[in-house]
Amino acid sequence: MTRLLFTALFASCMLALSGQSQFFERPLDPARLSPGGDVIETGRDEYLISSFFFPGGSILNGGQLNLTRLQPSGNILWSNDYVFPFPLVSGALENWKNHQAYLFGGLSFENDTLPTANLVRLNQDGSVLWSKKYSLGNSIYWSNRGKVDVLALEDGNALLGAGPNSFATSDSTNDLSLLKVDPLGELLWGKTYCISCQSDAELTFGNVVAVADSGYVVCGGIQYPAFPGINRDVFLMKVDTAGVLQWAKSYNIPDSLSFISQSSGFEAAILSNGHIAIVGSYDYADLTNLRKDGLILQTDADGIPLNGLLLNLNFSNHDIYFNHLVALDSNTLVIPGSSIQDTIPSVGLEYNFLFQIRLDDGGIDWQSNYFTEIVQGFGTFSNGFTPLSGGYAYLANYAEGFDSYYPYLIVADLDGRTGCQDTIGLIVNPVLAIETTDVFASTNTLDQADDLMPVVAPFDGYSIDVPVLDLGNSAFFCDPTMLPLDATVAGAESYAWNTGATTPQILADVPGTYFVEDTSNLQCWILRDTVSFNILPPPFVSIGVDTTGFCELGVATLVAAAVGAESLFWSTGATTSTISVSTSGTYTVQGENMCGTTIQTLNLVLPNCTGEPADCHLEFPNAFSPDNDGSNDHFSPLSNCKVYEEYYLRIYSRWGQLVFESTNPTQGWDGQYNNKPMASDLYAWVLEYRFPNDAEVKLEKGEITLLR
Repeated sequence: MTRLLFTALFASCMLALSGQSQFFERPLDPARLSPGGDVIETGRDEYLISSFFFPGGSILNGGQLNLTRLQPSGNILWSNDYVFPFPLVSGALENWKNHQAYLFGGLSFENDTLPTANLVRLNQDGSVLWSKKYSLGNSIYWSNRGKVDVLALEDGNALLGAGPNSFATSDSTNDLSLLKVDPLGELLWGKTYCISCQSDAELTFGNVVAVADSGYVVCGGIQYPAFPGINRDVFLMKVDTAGVLQWAKSYNIPDSLSFISQSSGFEAAILSNGHIAIVGSYDYADLTNLRKDGLILQTDADGIPLNGLLLNLNFSNHDIYFNHLVALDSNTLVIPGSSIQDTIPSVGLEYNFLFQIRLDDGGIDWQSNYFTEIVQGFGTFSNGFTPLSGGYAYLANYAEGFDSYYPYLIVADLDGRTGCQDTIGLIVNPVLAIETTDVFASTNTLDQADDLMPVVAPFDGYSIDVPVLDLGNSAFFCDPTMLPLDATVAGAESYAWNTGATTPQILADVPGTYFVEDTSNLQCWILRDTVSFNILPPPFVSIGVDTTGFCELGVATLVAAAVGAESLFWSTGATTSTISVSTSGTYTVQGENMCGTTIQTLNLVLPNCTGEPADCHLEFPNAFSPDNDGSNDHFSPLSNCKVYEEYYLRIYSRWGQLVFESTNPTQGWDGQYNNKPMASDLYAWVLEYRFPNDAEVKLEKGEITLLR
């Protein structure tokens, strides 16, 4: 009869799932004017989103905050409104994993020239642990609005960046600010960086990122008034860990036909080689080319420009905006974008898309458009973007008019798929020239911090409905079996198993791992799940002998290496994995599990303390479990002798690939190849060896079962 094991003993051998299992597009309409702000991952298939609502009804004067933690399967874990004394004009989220908390950074104005940066530390249930406001002096003028970014640091502290996000007016200085705070929100240091104090220029803020030398890079835009127009360039600034300015540069893309040269950086990221990648937009603004291109620039770690790319849609008059990016390595970026068709608002289209691009040659690996809007007099640019363990979360916004404006959550897999994505015709052109100018700034200290607790109220306006695919739990069986697997989900239009099957149900008749992907193009989702099952043999038990120190202490240690045993019983009455003995003789150990019993016998001959035993012999386990539990984590032959004249162990996969070799008898195989765990399977081993008393090299062959 087939018996099924679900015991905790084998939990370490079960296949651990990771990454998202739900990829989808979903509008999140709370039935109120509520543009989305940011999104972060809080768990597997679980997200925290920020949005803003407007008690006064006007989107122009700033709004109040809503935070909603949700699972796409329909579970709203919590949703709260947070009302501050002054409306917020911007906000950013960060997962403060060091403290099992979330951070929200915001920006508000107490009057036209008195901006404050807000930072709220939230518990994982949405309750507020503390909330602070930090005065930014007169560094931002109200009409230039503002933007913040918050960064959780490896030292357990947090960094808050703030600055204007438009050049609406230069009636007052437009400066950037950085503030470092401790886990209680206390200000460690704060600085503003004033460019207009040194020259006739103004700044906008994009984001702040940490770099390998523990300093920080700030990205943004810089505006130089110049006849006959205004030059707006990309801006980068590097500071050290104390906020001391190291360098600042602006980057201009010259255009001989341009009346107004406008390029601006919206976000920067650090590549794996230390280079800096910046995304933003470039405005030709001349009489022959009235459009904006998406802009990508790359500099080295010192801000020296290396290359740039301009992107637009093929045969279109769209304005392209890149607000975020993720660097996958030293050459590859994933970028969300929005495009607005430069035409009559009532018929103009807006695309919301994602693509992966290579910096060296501008090659696009994939590109996906998710939903298309009719522009209602304004663009609904994407706001939140974050990498996931198995894809990307992209919080865009959807507008059906001035009174209906709400978040649109997109969770795409690593290839940008959601189930109903479309292609979008991006074209890439190289930037032929980049002009660099050193920028100088005065630094002022910020030192004013106060408590500012919001009024918190629950909100129940959000809902979401992405189905779940569940193949069941992974398991072990005692006997050969056939396991029916059912991937049926209402609305699924296609099924793709790793076996090649395309039906909802399959019969798994070979032990191993089974993966399936369900797709619905109509309902906009892709669902995935993985399950594994293996045949568990009766326990394997072997006895190892450790005679270290026997000649001095008179005690040897016997070690029972047991795979799959729930209990052990020695002939001495002990039930532990190791026992101490002082006399030669016959010792047995019995291992038991629900699938059977195994008895191992050892005829122990203790050393005569004059050297190695005269009779050296080997034993070979037939299974091991490299689960780092301290027991049977490595495979190697067991011997009563420790000295070898020759030793060469090789292990091969069932396809003949050499996965391990060693000439060191103390080095066993840990079940990995190229630093990656190998799958549960049967492997072949070959050992060539010679003990000191052997006349010639001996050859042994066998098989070993790897269990996970």
